[in-house]
Amino acid sequence: MADITQRHIGLLRHGSLDAAPALYGRSDPPLSTEGWQAFSALFEAQQLPWQRILCSPRLRCRQVAEPLAQKFNLPLEIWPELAEMDFGRWDGIPYDELVAEWPRLERFWSDPLRFPLPEAEPLSDFHARISQAWERVLTLSQQQSLLLVTHGGVIRLILAQLLHADWRRGDFYQRLNIPYASLTQLDIWHGEGQPALQIRQLAALPAEV
Repeated sequence: MADITQRHIGLLRHGSLDAAPALYGRSDPPLSTEGWQAFSALFEAQQLPWQRILCSPRLRCRQVAEPLAQKFNLPLEIWPELAEMDFGRWDGIPYDELVAEWPRLERFWSDPLRFPLPEAEPLSDFHARISQAWERVLTLSQQQSLLLVTHGGVIRLILAQLLHADWRRGDFYQRLNIPYASLTQLDIWHGEGQPALQIRQLAALPAEV
């Protein structure tokens, strides 16, 4: 019988932003003061259950991952694949400036595959990107427990895979709330064949271990 190895994977969303409400994908505003303070429990921990941090290249994620890596002496890797979906022409534009486009935004939210935003990353491409990144994560997790510091859309697509949910449906994203600064914790067992995964904690606040 093959040996069974248990590891842990954390999915940490960045905190709230110092910016007006909008769709933020490639746009890169910093964390707000409250967004930074939301992680105080993590920084006060005696130790973390992960041995490596994988981070989106966006500033709002690096502002958390870099000091965590420094404080706990953990290796940090920046993965472009863990970036949020690119929302195209309307990425980073405050909602107050998109009033005339609200019907189109609502169609996108209800059926993002059928009604993409102008010049945005197609949902199918975003899904393929995150699926490939997740396969890399699973391979790495055979050796180490990992913390991913990333975005709400990325975390939802990872969870869609684990829950066998239909990522093409707009209501999936609306019903699965992943708050700012929340931590989702997964347990993973490696042995023969495909790894077994279990969601131990879903989008918990405050983010603490």
